[in-house]
Amino acid sequence: MHEWDGISVRRGLLSGVEFDSIKERSKHQALTKTVQDVIDVCNRLAVRDGKPVKAQTRRTRQQSIQKIFRDLEHRTAFEAIDPFNLTQTHIIALVDVWLRDGLSARTIVANLSSLRIFCRWVGDPDLVKRPEEYVDDAARVRVVRAMPREAPEMSNINLFDEKWNRVMDYDECIGHQLLAIRAFGLKVDEAICFKPHLVGQDGGLHWRLGSKEERSLVIPLDTDDRRQALVLLQAFASRNKARGGIADKSKSREAQKKRFHYVLGKCGITLRDTVVAP
Repeated sequence: MHEWDGISVRRGLLSGVEFDSIKERSKHQALTKTVQDVIDVCNRLAVRDGKPVKAQTRRTRQQSIQKIFRDLEHRTAFEAIDPFNLTQTHIIALVDVWLRDGLSARTIVANLSSLRIFCRWVGDPDLVKRPEEYVDDAARVRVVRAMPREAPEMSNINLFDEKWNRVMDYDECIGHQLLAIRAFGLKVDEAICFKPHLVGQDGGLHWRLGSKEERSLVIPLDTDDRRQALVLLQAFASRNKARGGIADKSKSREAQKKRFHYVLGKCGITLRDTVVAP
């Protein structure tokens, strides 16, 4: 904890010297410059594991965070904004602005994620709540993924079936993860964590991605292939020892990812060539 003007503030990723220096400069400069000072110090590393992040990730973070604070400064009623002491009132006002602008659920959720990262940097990791808590209708911030990230045309579906059977013979767990990726457009990380029994009353698959980021995802079961894939995945999950999932709990997450790519390589498969939405 750190005392500044009688207020206790946790420093997060900022050292005491950095915190004091930026705080002092903030009294004599624009809000966006103070925000940039924090970004310059903290934006080099990933939030969770502290590893260096790519230049594109740094640019995206910087642009998103600066846009958030410009909205807060110029489009809300707050006159004096201290980025080290944001409150729920600030966040509610921001979400109201984004809703009025008609931003998509994906964009609003991404904005809150960027703000959550900034708050962690300055020592308030729990300030930003789940997106659903800032809206009257949770559907306004529910991300629905109808198509996968990789969706090249594939005229011969039997080609996937042939290669998928090859993977299933090599490693049944990896085979089911590949099926989940193809059917629902998941990332490898998401497929490893996938629990196929999470079907909501609306007939879609519902779950949250990441224990901290609190990103909601809904995938509609709107094709026969998706429904058939779900039956296979549920059957495997029921007999798997991963608490209803399709992961290999004997391996760490990182080891499972390496195993996934190793098996696909051994079977001569690339995701771009074979993974496609039904």
